[in-house]
Amino acid sequence: MKFLFLLFVISCSTDNTYTDPEQEKLTYYMCEKDHEIVVKHSDDYQNIVIKFGENRQVTLHHFVTASGTGYRTENLLWLTKGKMAKLIERKKDGSEVALFSECKAEKLKLQY
Repeated sequence: MKFLFLLFVISCSTDNTYTDPEQEKLTYYMCEKDHEIVVKHSDDYQNIVIKFGENRQVTLHHFVTASGTGYRTENLLWLTKGKMAKLIERKKDGSEVALFSECKAEKLKLQY
């Protein structure tokens, strides 16, 4: 009887705070100096939204070149290889600075 009651309680629960990580396509990356980057993929994987730093959030678009693939804006590049990633900023003079390097993908989390 307790088992049936438990099933009833679970099935009638109206708590909508659960987010399916597969549906949301969220990945957390841990970078050097304990910096965390959250990456949310679009349904078609053509765009990502990354959250990093002091509440900074940016949308990047997928690109493919002869040298590799990744996501970018006019001045940011998000490059991945396996579970590792890095965020690079392109300066106006053409130089590049790694904002975050050695970022390792961690487990998916439930909230964004």
